[in-house]
Amino acid sequence: MASAMAASSKARLLFNFIIFVLPIAAWNIPKTVLRAWLQRLPVGLSAKNAFLHTYRQWAISVGFRPEIETLSDNATRLMWLGSPKSEKVILFFHGKLSSHSQRCAVKSTDSERRAIGGGYVMPLSEGHLNWMVYTSGKCRNAGLDVSVAILEYDLIPKHPYPRQMIQGIIALKSLLSRGYSPNDIIIGGDSAGGHLSLSLLSHLHHPRPESDLIVELKEPLRGCFLVSPLVSLSNLETRSYNERCSADVLSKNLIREWGDALIKNSPWREEIRNGLGWGMALDVPEKWWQGFDIAKRIIVTGGHEEIFRDHITAFIEVLRRNASVHLTSHMALDEAHDGPLMEFRSHCLPGSSTKALTEWIIATFSEDS
Repeated sequence: MASAMAASSKARLLFNFIIFVLPIAAWNIPKTVLRAWLQRLPVGLSAKNAFLHTYRQWAISVGFRPEIETLSDNATRLMWLGSPKSEKVILFFHGKLSSHSQRCAVKSTDSERRAIGGGYVMPLSEGHLNWMVYTSGKCRNAGLDVSVAILEYDLIPKHPYPRQMIQGIIALKSLLSRGYSPNDIIIGGDSAGGHLSLSLLSHLHHPRPESDLIVELKEPLRGCFLVSPLVSLSNLETRSYNERCSADVLSKNLIREWGDALIKNSPWREEIRNGLGWGMALDVPEKWWQGFDIAKRIIVTGGHEEIFRDHITAFIEVLRRNASVHLTSHMALDEAHDGPLMEFRSHCLPGSSTKALTEWIIATFSEDS
């Protein structure tokens, strides 16, 4: 019995080390040898296995039947929470992940911050799944038939921008081919998932030139939610970056490293120089967003204690000035980055951002078409 428990413990430690510690070390330990060694590992395959393992194990634990859909590129997958034949659907793009349970307070130590993954670096966590099943459950309680489709996107550095956006486009086209109308669909995500949501909206507003990526919408999407979205890499010296770095779970160095990995060997810099905002919503002239009407309603949430605060509030104002959309914003005074995920990762009670977002989703799906 004791030997079996010891073996199980060792296996769990080995799994956590491979899935969490090694990738985090690659970003936070500036050791060239370690980076080179890690790059020889099948990181993409490991990440996909971790994503699938998390989803399947979670589904078993809560009594969900796993529903996995392979999309048209034969590489991208959607993980369903609920029936793919529901009346309405949330297309969810996950963002950052904590490799351990965060406490519910906003303060984070340096060691805690180093244990954060995200920014297209690591797969989703059970916190994302718990959050989305909470949301769909609240929708059901309100008399709505809503499922959630979670995109399994490829991770950096092996797959830089715009791979994730292309996968988001493929996912949306899959939902439309299933018979969902744009009016049945809310898209959204947290952190990097918010960035991906904006990339998809940008493509729908100003289509990329590749013909196979064109999405023809007969009407606007029902809505989009953006939770602590990444909207800029051009200025990391804002007041919130300098004042909130001790309170937030993110730091300048992490954003620089993840940002560099996202855009390295990609067309991102040239696009930004040419005023093309597919890759970063706030780093191009705001005329990019003039006349935006791709979604009927948008909600943007963030925390007063997060380093993205000033970028988020600036982008909210860009939308107010330029977009033809019903816009809601919620900046929580007592939250840092990605408050809803931190709550569900730590099994805390829902905070103000979670409540505001849930109410918004229910109201958005409930309003007359």
